[in-house]
Amino acid sequence: MPMSFLPIGKEIDLVVLNTARNLYLLESILEKGILLKDHEMRPEYEVYKQHDIIDFKVFRNIIDAV
Repeated sequence: MPMSFLPIGKEIDLVVLNTARNLYLLESILEKGILLKDHEMRPEYEVYKQHDIIDFKVFRNIIDAV
């Protein structure tokens, strides 16, 4: 697939999905990120991490309120 969807002259952040430990970052990547390379285990990994994110949302709401 051509990379024409990337804006020319703009900076991007490239993150290897399974190295992201920050749940805020991981949630943002899963919601808004652009996939550059796929792996057969990605769907299972995303479901696993979505469960972590859901479990963390209660604590995130407390942290954001401070």
